[in-house]
Amino acid sequence: MMQILSAQQLTKAFGSQIAVNNVSFAVTQGEVFGVLGPNGAGKTTTLRMLLGLYLPDSGTISLLGQQQQGTLAPEISNRIGYMPEERGLYRDETVQAVIEYLGMLKGLSKVDTRSRMKKYLEMLELEAHKKKKIKDLSKGMQQKAQLIATILHQPELLIVDEPFSGLDPVNTQLVQNMFAEIRKDGATIVMCSHEMHRVEAMCSRIALFNKGEIVLYGALKDIQKQFREEVGLPQRLRIQFSEKQASRWLELSAQLSRPHENGILSIVPPAGNAEYWQIEISQTFSAEEVLKTLLDAGLMPSTFQVENPTLDDIFVHVVQAKNN
Repeated sequence: MMQILSAQQLTKAFGSQIAVNNVSFAVTQGEVFGVLGPNGAGKTTTLRMLLGLYLPDSGTISLLGQQQQGTLAPEISNRIGYMPEERGLYRDETVQAVIEYLGMLKGLSKVDTRSRMKKYLEMLELEAHKKKKIKDLSKGMQQKAQLIATILHQPELLIVDEPFSGLDPVNTQLVQNMFAEIRKDGATIVMCSHEMHRVEAMCSRIALFNKGEIVLYGALKDIQKQFREEVGLPQRLRIQFSEKQASRWLELSAQLSRPHENGILSIVPPAGNAEYWQIEISQTFSAEEVLKTLLDAGLMPSTFQVENPTLDDIFVHVVQAKNN
């Protein structure tokens, strides 16, 4: 896949304070890429360098196949959508007026601007509020209006900083659906967020920043597997059986729970509203071997899932380890 964004050895200092130190990463076309890190880690400074708002002290940047130096040319910036964490809409204007103005600044005609605006207002359930002034909207509604203004020109590269800030679960799902649609249309998304479960659900690859450097970078599944092995965590499996096989599984689980050398450390039955069993296995055993054991016993689980360490677990462990 083509690289739509590439940063090589970026460094930026403000006086004696090094904000970004020798950072390199790339984003491929069509993916959702997560940029993570604690406050002050260098994330926003990096994004601003990518967008030409800050000049790097050293390093190179490529956007949409072109090397960049300084302020982005209109033919590049008009293919990018950027939503900063801080809201920047004109508070005394109506939702409709602000979105129309910003759409036309991106080169859209009034007809195209209104057509697209109507689509996204309906998608994010803001159509009934388009005549309201920005300052009279709730925090969540302002966030949705800013997102619409960011994507109205249908950018090839969308960079969003804390896109779910202020949104309740219903509106969060609406925004996620919108991201899925624009990605299906070919857009690439770079998402900066503190909400680890959102990143985990949406991003295939991540870069974790800490103290101006990237301390984790790559495919999320690979990072989770590597973390589990390095820390020495046991593997956890989730399994579920049909009612017909439940009694046979109870017999087998009783046998497997006895002390022996098959690599199964524990078997925990469903708790609360959960419908799955949890099996914990040693590092020397594998999920495939557990599945073979079940199949050999004539059992076919309706659910068989490997639980990876959460991004929250990884984030806390790595940042604390680096800071100590």
